[in-house]
Amino acid sequence: MNNLRYAGFWRRAVALWIDSAILNAVASVFLMGYLGALGVSVTDVGGTTMQLMGVGAYACFAFPYYTIAHYRWGFTLGKRLMRVRVVDARTGVALSAAQSIGRTLATILSYLFFGIGYLMAAWDPQKRSLHDRLCSTICVRF
Repeated sequence: MNNLRYAGFWRRAVALWIDSAILNAVASVFLMGYLGALGVSVTDVGGTTMQLMGVGAYACFAFPYYTIAHYRWGFTLGKRLMRVRVVDARTGVALSAAQSIGRTLATILSYLFFGIGYLMAAWDPQKRSLHDRLCSTICVRF
């Protein structure tokens, strides 16, 4: 396992940006379609309500997206484009289902307090963020 090349902060940040753009697009299209099916115009919905609905739609797509992708393949579309794979930190092999679910849920903690959990990867010797540490995972280059 000593031959692993850790995926750096910026590589992971770009992968997250790509995944977020994909998920935002999917959630927006879904939300517009849902409102259209109800016969409700976007202008009829208040700004705060629309934002909450957007966050809810994003979360509904993000949880299965990250959980399934990390468990099944070890990467999301963004990570694949950036050549990053998530593996077990102890063994260097694929994540278990429990690890993948836990890692997805733990990313909520990484978002809290201005994203410091994500920024940890910038100065950590193994480039691990808070959710990686909590779930014993690591991001490597391939």
